[in-house]
Amino acid sequence: FELVKIAPKEELKAMLDPFEVGEIQVEVSLFRLLTGDLKINRLAITDTKVEIRLPKTKKRSLEHPLDGLFSALKEIPLQYLDIERSDIKLIIPSPKTQIEISDILLNVEKYNDDIGINLNSDSIYIKDLTNKADLRIATDCKIFFSPEKVIISHFKIQRGESQFIANGTAMGDVEALSFKDYDFKARGNLSLESLSTWAAKALGESYHFPKMTGG
Repeated sequence: FELVKIAPKEELKAMLDPFEVGEIQVEVSLFRLLTGDLKINRLAITDTKVEIRLPKTKKRSLEHPLDGLFSALKEIPLQYLDIERSDIKLIIPSPKTQIEISDILLNVEKYNDDIGINLNSDSIYIKDLTNKADLRIATDCKIFFSPEKVIISHFKIQRGESQFIANGTAMGDVEALSFKDYDFKARGNLSLESLSTWAAKALGESYHFPKMTGG
């Protein structure tokens, strides 16, 4: 389907305005279809711009901040989600934050309550609306989640000439963010000149940041 206009349901209008998608591809399970059960195997979305306003939520238990995440994922009737050449804006009420992800490449694979994520974007703009601070980074990451473990096969964040790269595994209770066994490796480099430039822009002209050079 090309140039599709999406109108959110009534219960989602507070979160989403109508938006257009350049192209949508849908792949259904033939086996499930023959048994009378319509299940979407893959949903591919290309060339769209969407703004998502996340609602305020009740405070979660400090012991299980992600409680219910994997049971909710299990109920989603979709195995693969692909988003390409699209822009996504997230408005988060608490703390008041705006995140703009440009030219995103996102691949999500779900199997029961396990999920794998591949995310790539050359521009992720994060703005703290309360303190008027902001940050623009590029990222490339591949992460796998299950209720008992997190596997980071590749995680890279870059800001100008500075970058941070990590990979590793953590075992434990993911919904509680409690890990008993973990092994991570990380490396990176810091460009002081790039950091100084960012701080001057992010913290405002009134903040006098000392000039720094080096890496």
